[in-house]
Amino acid sequence: MNFAPYPLVRHFLCFVAGIGGYLYTDYFDSNFYIAFGIVLAVLILFTLKFTQRLIRGVFVWLLFFFSGWILTFQSTPSNEPTHYIHQSEFEYYQAVITSNTEVKPKTYKIAAEVQALKVSGEWQSADGKVLLYFPLDIVEKPLYGDVFLIKSMPREVEAPKNPYEFDYRTYLSRKGIHTHHFLRENDFEKIGAVNPSFIYGIANQARMRGNSIFREFLKESGTYSIADAMVLGLRDELDRDLRGAYAAAGAVHILAVSGMHVGIVFLLLQFIFGQRRNSKNKRTKAWFAVLVITCLFAYALLAGLSASVVRATVMFSFIQLAPLFSREQNIFNTLALSAICLLCWNPYWLLDVGFQLSYLAVFGIVLIYPHANRLIFPQNLLLRWLWQISAVSFSAQLFTFPLSIYYFHQFPNYFLLTNPLVTIAAIVIMPLGLFLLAVHSVPYINNVLALFLENTIRTLNKTVFFINDLPNSVSTGISISGLEVILLYSVILVVHL
Repeated sequence: MNFAPYPLVRHFLCFVAGIGGYLYTDYFDSNFYIAFGIVLAVLILFTLKFTQRLIRGVFVWLLFFFSGWILTFQSTPSNEPTHYIHQSEFEYYQAVITSNTEVKPKTYKIAAEVQALKVSGEWQSADGKVLLYFPLDIVEKPLYGDVFLIKSMPREVEAPKNPYEFDYRTYLSRKGIHTHHFLRENDFEKIGAVNPSFIYGIANQARMRGNSIFREFLKESGTYSIADAMVLGLRDELDRDLRGAYAAAGAVHILAVSGMHVGIVFLLLQFIFGQRRNSKNKRTKAWFAVLVITCLFAYALLAGLSASVVRATVMFSFIQLAPLFSREQNIFNTLALSAICLLCWNPYWLLDVGFQLSYLAVFGIVLIYPHANRLIFPQNLLLRWLWQISAVSFSAQLFTFPLSIYYFHQFPNYFLLTNPLVTIAAIVIMPLGLFLLAVHSVPYINNVLALFLENTIRTLNKTVFFINDLPNSVSTGISISGLEVILLYSVILVVHL
C-alpha cells in the first residue's frame, strides 16, 4: 500500500506510538522535553535551509512521537502530587458528584471528584476520581453537583478473577478511576451542592428535561427506557432482561449513544439542508457547515456530552469541514486528523473501547462498503436501500468483530440479520425521538409522533427478543490474544488488497 497520499495517517501512527510507549512503560524524565526541543529546532532548520524531504519527514515523525509520549504523561491524573492515591491513610474526604446517577439493583452508582482529604486531623486539598455506591434506601437520591463528606477510605478496584471476565479494573483506570467505595448509611453526609462545570451542568439539565418528556409520552417502561438510551444516552432504567437480549442479539451498541447515532443525526442534517450542501457558492457551503456542526454539538449537549458523543461529533465535524479546505479530499487523512485532535485532548481515549470500535467501524465502512455495494445492484429501490444498509453493517462489523471478541469474549451469530434491522430501526427512532423533543408542546403532532415512536420501539424490542430466543444466538467463552487480533486484521487487509 502506497502511504504517500496519507501524510496525516503516518503522523497519527507516530503519535499513537508515542502514546503507547508511555502507557506500556510508565517511563518519563526531563530528557523527553530536551529531545522534543532538539527535534523541533532541527525540523525548523531543515524546513528553512534544506530540501531533503526524507530527513524532514523523519523529524516530523519524531516530533509526533515525543508529543504523544509527553502529552500522555501530563494527562495522567495520578502523576499529580495532589492525587489522593498518594496518601496512604486519611480519615475523611470531600467529593463532588460529576456524573449522572446510575440505578443498580441495590445501589446508586455514581462518579465523583475528590476535593479535599482530612489527614491526621488536618484538611488538605486533593484531586482524583472515585466511584461511589450509595444504598438505594437513602432519603435523597444523589445528583450531579452534590457535595458529600465521606468517612474512611475507598478501596482499589479488584482485578478480574476469571481470565474470560471483562477487566473492569483496567476499564476504570483508563478513565482515571482507581478506587471505589461502597457506602453505608452512616458513612456519608451531604454538605452542599455546586456546579462542577457550567457546560456539563447545562447538558445534564437538557438530558433530564428530555427524560421527563419521554416519560410523559411513552407509557411503557420498555419503550421510554430504549428512547432514553438511544436518543439521550441514559441507560439507568434499562431492564436487565432487555439489556441482556440486546447484547445476545448483537445489538447492544444501539443502546449507547455513539458514532452511529451521531452519524444518523449528521445524515439527517445533510438530507434537510441538501441543497445548501451541494451549492457551488463557497460562502453558502461554509454557512451550511457551520449550521451542521452547531446542530451536531447541540445534539452532543442533549446527549450529556459523554466522551463517546464528543468524539463522534468531532469526527463528523472534521468530515464536514474537510471539503472547505481541500479540493482533493481524502477521508483517511480526515479521520487521522480528527483522531489526533481528540487524543491531544485525552490520550487515554486511545485505550477506550468505544474510541477504538468507532474509528474501526468508520474505517471499515470507508474501505469495504464501496466494494460490497457493487456486488449487487437491485433494480427495486427498496431492495437496493436494504442491501446498502446491509453492506454498511457488514463492513462495520467486519472491522470491529476481532476487537469485540478480544474485549467481550462473545460473538453474536446472527449479526447479519440483527445489524441491518437495528440500523433501520435507529434511522426511524432517532429522528422521531428528536422531533418529539422539539415539538412536545404542540398538540396532536406530539401525540402522533409519540405513537409512531412507541410502536417502532415496541417492534424493535420484539424483534430483538425473537433473535435472542433463536438457538445458538450467541457464542460465548471465546478468548483470543492481542497477537491473534493483529493477525485477524492483517488477514482482512490482505484479502481486501
